[in-house]
Amino acid sequence: MKGKLFFLICSIFLLSGCTLNYEISIDKNNVVNENVSIIETSAKLSTYTLDAEQYVQDSLDIFKEDEKYYSYSLSTKNDNDNYYGMANRKYLDLENFKNNSIIVNEMFSEVIVNNNNGIITFEMNPKDNFEYFNKDTQNSALIDEVNIKIYVPYELIGSNNDTVENNVYIWNIKEDENLQKIYIKFDTNKKLRTPIPRNVLIISGMIIFSLGLIISIYIKYKRNGR
Repeated sequence: MKGKLFFLICSIFLLSGCTLNYEISIDKNNVVNENVSIIETSAKLSTYTLDAEQYVQDSLDIFKEDEKYYSYSLSTKNDNDNYYGMANRKYLDLENFKNNSIIVNEMFSEVIVNNNNGIITFEMNPKDNFEYFNKDTQNSALIDEVNIKIYVPYELIGSNNDTVENNVYIWNIKEDENLQKIYIKFDTNKKLRTPIPRNVLIISGMIIFSLGLIISIYIKYKRNGR
């Protein structure tokens, strides 16, 4: 039986109403990077403890001792407004990810990966009941928002995402909604071109302009017999 990594990360805070960001990034070697972060406000944590930073770190140290999670890198961080509980892991490919991710198997009942001559269809079908959205008259939901993000460096064929930012396909799910099916299809035979940074374009343009100006002056100088 697979462990409950969401519960592990949420238990760092022992609170309700957290935001979950779940990210899958596929590189050009088809290596899958999986990252999850649970976010809670510093203000809310301060109602439970006088030293939130030490409390979070002590809780994390306890969970790091559980061998079920040795394959994950677990960490925390904080800024002025929020505390973050994080886990990340790498997989050799999507098939390896499908079979071994503790996190994805908590949310989804079925993960499908089909490869048809380099055209990948990737589907994640949700469980009927996502327990972290459950609430009643006495208890709030442990998580009130899930943001799922998938990055692929290939040409997209189809997807049911809500939004997209710089080839990152995003699904936003609130606690009063059901987890939805995640579907994305892409062609690994057609890699996306890496955009040239704007500052590189500006510098290159300045260099070309300067070279053109120098050459123009030189030609004019030669024509005048100097």
